Amino acid sequence: RICYGIVLPGPDQEEGIPIIQGGDCQPDKLSWEQLSKTTPEKAAEYERSKLEEGDLVYEIRGSVGRVVEVPPELAGANLSRDTARISPRDNVDTTWLKYALRSEPFRQQMEFHTHGAAVEGVKLADLRDGLLPVPSLDEQREIAEKAVQIDNRINRLNEAVAEEISLL
Repeated sequence: RICYGIVLPGPDQEEGIPIIQGGDCQPDKLSWEQLSKTTPEKAAEYERSKLEEGDLVYEIRGSVGRVVEVPPELAGANLSRDTARISPRDNVDTTWLKYALRSEPFRQQMEFHTHGAAVEGVKLADLRDGLLPVPSLDEQREIAEKAVQIDNRINRLNEAVAEEISLL
């Protein structure tokens, strides 16, 4: 199940419903305080794109291809038309799907369908039609576990390099 979000969210509200927009699909930007907000009335018009924990948000305009998982604290938030909500089916591991959508073969498929001059983007139909080989659920979980371990190791190495640079 894939859909985009609010077409015209209106001006940022001090209080309201957070919306994930293009440029926000980075874990360090996914906090209630940092995201723009829209009115509850506007969010109610787009109930179909209301986010649930475990949904994935995929940037379809601007930085096409960035993908984040919706954390528990953002359940009930919404998104803009620059992003798409992907709700994995029961037979699909969310973490595996996140890494599969970030993979080079899938990125190349989306790059082929990217259009636009000022702001590049892909259509929802192209995202829906993207091809992914889907292994068994057990294999998905095994792949996801290994991918998370590799990511964690890379993050630790990046932190160590940043520390060494600061010492220099």
